[in-house]
Amino acid sequence: MATQEKLIIESMLSIPNKQGKVVPFILNAAQARLDHRLSGRDIVPKARQMGVSAYFLARYLVKCLAEKNTKAVVISHDRESTQRMLMRVKFYVNNFRGPAPVIENASRNEFTFPKTGSMFYIGTAGSRQFGRGDTINCLHCSEVAFWNNAEELMVGLLQAVPRDGGEIALESTGNGVGNYYYRQVMKANEGLRKIGK
Repeated sequence: MATQEKLIIESMLSIPNKQGKVVPFILNAAQARLDHRLSGRDIVPKARQMGVSAYFLARYLVKCLAEKNTKAVVISHDRESTQRMLMRVKFYVNNFRGPAPVIENASRNEFTFPKTGSMFYIGTAGSRQFGRGDTINCLHCSEVAFWNNAEELMVGLLQAVPRDGGEIALESTGNGVGNYYYRQVMKANEGLRKIGK
């Protein structure tokens, strides 16, 4: 059964295809499988070019547009990736298939949505500390295996997401053994599903 987010993404958002043509954002097989299986506390080992980040950016945008007081945060591993993600969200907004989303603030790293009181922040790991005093409803940590000081950064991020109703998704391509992301994947594989323990 399709989730609400999938239905909104596929009916309202557009995406450039491999040839650069703007087409409706229809989830590919990997994105649809991910959408169907999300638990709210997810670790996503991935190959390149699967569209995992594109999916989470779209998911969090539609959540901010549809749900009141949502604070969505996407953290990437470097500034170039952060800029690409910001450009992708701007593309979704500028090519929205329906009434244009009302955005009050579209700064370098943040979009605010006055109709829902929601906010979407996209940043680089280590550039801003989250944790004490923050509440994050939707957290996507991209390419975690490549973060410097991932363990330290994740402490504050994980504390900011409510256990009841909050979403956490860690995704990355591999980057060797022994790092924070590797340990989380191994624990999940062993059936210890708690992220951060």
